[in-house]
Amino acid sequence: MVSHVKEPSQSLPPRTRSPSSPSCPPSSSSSRKRKSPLNQKPLLHSTILFTLGFSLSLLIDNLHQSHGITSHNALNQSSAATSIPTTTHRPTPNGIPLRFSSHHHPNPPLLSVLKTAPWLPISFGVTGTLVGAVLYPWADSLIHFPLVTHHHAQTHNTPTPSTLLRLLGITLGTLYAIPKIQWPSADHANLAAAFLSMGVWWLFDTTASGLVVSSAVAVVGTCVAVWMCTWGGMFWVLSVLFMGSVLFGVVGRGLRGEAEGRRRNEVEE
Repeated sequence: MVSHVKEPSQSLPPRTRSPSSPSCPPSSSSSRKRKSPLNQKPLLHSTILFTLGFSLSLLIDNLHQSHGITSHNALNQSSAATSIPTTTHRPTPNGIPLRFSSHHHPNPPLLSVLKTAPWLPISFGVTGTLVGAVLYPWADSLIHFPLVTHHHAQTHNTPTPSTLLRLLGITLGTLYAIPKIQWPSADHANLAAAFLSMGVWWLFDTTASGLVVSSAVAVVGTCVAVWMCTWGGMFWVLSVLFMGSVLFGVVGRGLRGEAEGRRRNEVEE
């Protein structure tokens, strides 16, 4: 009898484990909830690109007003469209007439910013957002081949913050130097601006998609600018818009690469 009673005690089923194992499904759902803030990244990227375009337009317009390239005439039209002041010519040592503006007393920087046409910074901000957040990603998805070696293009598709700062500095330096240098003729300044803009693309972009988008934006933007404004010395506006498109596109790629890197890190965790 005693042996018969002890057998059931040995054949009892094993104890079930408490549901405290680390590989339970709720952890995956919590990780998905953690990744939900990434959906707000496009709005943040668009805000950064718009702010960059807004600020860049004010800097460019300040340079143009200080060098007499552009002046805003608020007396003729309520829309504050830009108009070019009267221009005269003076002989150069080579005997070639050089066109320059009759503004002998440029406005202070703060006054130049306040006199900027209202549509100018808004249009630059919207254009920067479209180029960096819409056109460049769309073109990158369609055109997959670089115009240089794969390693060189791959390193430029994921720019670092120092690369973005160098690109911004070169762009602003170019926009400051072109109107300040006394060029023998407009053709020399045209060629210099064209070579510098292509050099910016070659150093910081090097992709066929960036070349196509920047060229299209430069051509369309120049046509719109000629239609809305009266241009005198801004013969290099095409190169300015090209460099600006490269700047917005590279910044947009950097923001997208940073967001994708965070997403991969969260997935690995």
